[in-house]
Parts: sequence; C-alpha cells; structure tokens
Amino acid sequence: LGSLFSGPNLSGITSDTLKVAGVRHASTLELSEEGVEASATTAVTTMRSISLFSANSPFFFALVDDASLAPLFMGLVTNPAPDHMLNDDPGRNNGTMSDQPEMEKLSPE
Repeated sequence: LGSLFSGPNLSGITSDTLKVAGVRHASTLELSEEGVEASATTAVTTMRSISLFSANSPFFFALVDDASLAPLFMGLVTNPAPDHMLNDDPGRNNGTMSDQPEMEKLSPE
C-alpha cells in the first residue's frame, strides 16, 4: 500500500497523472443476542497533479456541479499581484494559501 503514495503507476486507470492523497478504512463489529455482524469500508482518495496557474489581471471563477450545472462556489480575484503568488522554488520555503491574493466570495443569485 505504501507504494501508492510514492509515484505509483496508475496508467491502467487513466492517462492523467494521478496521486493518491489518502486512504481511509472504517470497520464496525456489532455483538448482540442474535449473533455478530461485521462491516467494513475502505475509500481511496486521489488527486491530479497540480498545474501552475498564473494570472496578471483580475478574474472571476466558479466551481460548478457537472450534472446540474449549479454553481457551488464563485469568487473574484481582484489583485493577482506577482508578490502574492505561491513560491514554486523547491530550494525555498514553499508558500501556502495564506500567501494568495484576497478573494471576494460571491453569493449565487
């Protein structure tokens, strides 16, 4: 299982580059006068490799449900200044989302 987290070859699933983000397992055991009942579930979460996105002017974005086309989240980046960008230099301390430009949340109407 450990090899899934260190550059696995998942080409049999998709041609996209995927990374395993986590594995969760839960199990239950119920003991009663009628007997024992056990159940288990395992979930593997994957993520695509992150692409660098750079913007030099304000922009609007939306996260939309594929099936219903309903907007789930919308935002507006008003100041994508270069000094707010993530640091992608591995020799330096990488930035976090707190380094990003401020975004205004927009309510779906």
